[in-house]
Amino acid sequence: MLAICFGQFGPYHHARVAALQHAGRERGASTTESEMKVIPIQIAASTSTYAWSKGTGACEDLRTLCEGTDEGASPLEVFLKARKLFHDEKVDVAFLPSYAPARFFALFAAAKSLGIWTVMMNESHAGTEQATGWKRWIKRQIVKQFDAALVGGEPHKRHFASLGIPADKIFTGYDAVDGDFFAQRADEIRAAQRRSDECRVTSDELQERPEVALEKGRQESGDRSRAEKDERVRG
Repeated sequence: MLAICFGQFGPYHHARVAALQHAGRERGASTTESEMKVIPIQIAASTSTYAWSKGTGACEDLRTLCEGTDEGASPLEVFLKARKLFHDEKVDVAFLPSYAPARFFALFAAAKSLGIWTVMMNESHAGTEQATGWKRWIKRQIVKQFDAALVGGEPHKRHFASLGIPADKIFTGYDAVDGDFFAQRADEIRAAQRRSDECRVTSDELQERPEVALEKGRQESGDRSRAEKDERVRG
């Protein structure tokens, strides 16, 4: 059982976890291996930072640990409720949203107390690091306790390798997007724009010869409707 935890699920969290859940079902259907079950977990259902709604394509079986906002959640409550959920669901691997602030560390501590494998999700790199001296030493002691990491790219990979996670346990792709989806939607929008341009009557045409301009618009609209009808018949 795999758990993926965030402070609060917004649209892109839902999209990524829904895709992973789909991949887990396909794995069970297409191979002799069992289905990979994924449990999404959020600390709270709202945040004081983002006015998110889940939109379409929401992931399944989302669990919520605390009432109120993510930022206002008690680290102790997060630890106790996450530990119980991890235990009851027999979670084997937990993907966690880094090690700070305290409520995120509580997720990490809950998983570690049960011997669950932990994967840190993070997009920090050396250029964003602020900890120095003894603070960085403490940070390194925490970070190297993660069993693996999923990060944004090579700079992030080098950064967390320097903090004690073995390089072969750090994987990139945390910031991946569905390129095919965006390419398809871009093509649809361009096609719609072309149809709109074909039917546009300029203001000059309308002022000089209004009856001709209006007839042009009606004809082009009719031509487009017939073309779309013919396309449906052929399809």
